[in-house]
Amino acid sequence: MRKILVAVLFSFPLFADDTLIIKNTKVSYDPSENIIRIEWEDLGYNSYAVFRSDKMDSDFVQIAVVENSNVYEDADVEKGIYYWYKILPISKTDNELPADKFISEEKYISFNLQIKTNSPDTKNSDTISDSNSNPLPVYSAYCSKPIPSGMPLDELLNEKKQTVITPKDPVQLTLYNKRINYLKKFYMNNIKLSLVMSFSKQYIKSGELRIFDKFMNYELNEGQRKIVFFGTDYDYAVEFESKKIFSILNGSEDADLKELLLKNAETFCLYSGEKPFVDKDGITRYIHTFDAVGLSTRYLKNDKDWKKKTIMVSTSRKDLQQKLQNAQRR
Repeated sequence: MRKILVAVLFSFPLFADDTLIIKNTKVSYDPSENIIRIEWEDLGYNSYAVFRSDKMDSDFVQIAVVENSNVYEDADVEKGIYYWYKILPISKTDNELPADKFISEEKYISFNLQIKTNSPDTKNSDTISDSNSNPLPVYSAYCSKPIPSGMPLDELLNEKKQTVITPKDPVQLTLYNKRINYLKKFYMNNIKLSLVMSFSKQYIKSGELRIFDKFMNYELNEGQRKIVFFGTDYDYAVEFESKKIFSILNGSEDADLKELLLKNAETFCLYSGEKPFVDKDGITRYIHTFDAVGLSTRYLKNDKDWKKKTIMVSTSRKDLQQKLQNAQRR
């Protein structure tokens, strides 16, 4: 079934008379063909220019000129990325619009983006408000990537074959000992850790619980005590809320150790759906998101003596704690 994700563009009297912004534009995504279909109000022109951007209010580029039609199918799309479309009428003799014929809304509108995610019907709908507080519905199209399956527990544990190399340099040795002595205070008892892993195994095998690690990108929200880890190329995100992990990370007063512990993190997660994130380039990506119920880390990620040197922290979220308790009762 074709899923409608996009609808209205703008028309304002302040635009020049020789420039038209088409209204009532609809965009839909056909998952069977991996094509985004744009359909707009026909104003009686022979030709229409199709513009696209991966940002809502800038960097629009002309991708096509449509002749004798008010429909365009965009097959050059990357899964998970929000695309924004505009349609402009052009004369039959024009091949491309000159720059001064194209209106960028950011010159006239003060944008206030509010992404709604309360229900399946509105989760792909954005709201923009202009300077007069008149709401203008704006929509974008994206196609979903497959949900990542995570790592099997046995594979994670089989990687742990490395030995910690003690530094020979006196300065580095002093720093190493200081870090290890600090981390020791938070190691989980090896028997308790084995029980946690054993309990988790059945849920990981069923796909109910998933393991993600090897994070290179993350964001820290100190106020909410939340870490958001990102997979390679923003394929997925893992959100972990915990007061204790922030206490451990900040208590060392060692920025390099903090980064090391985050880089070595292993998360145990429940799937929570798709959410929008803006990457470092300003591109909005709709990506699969997971809630971590627990996080483990250590000085050397694949330490063969991991059972005695692992920090294991559970989430501070009450709803996720309740899910864990319910699972234990089954």
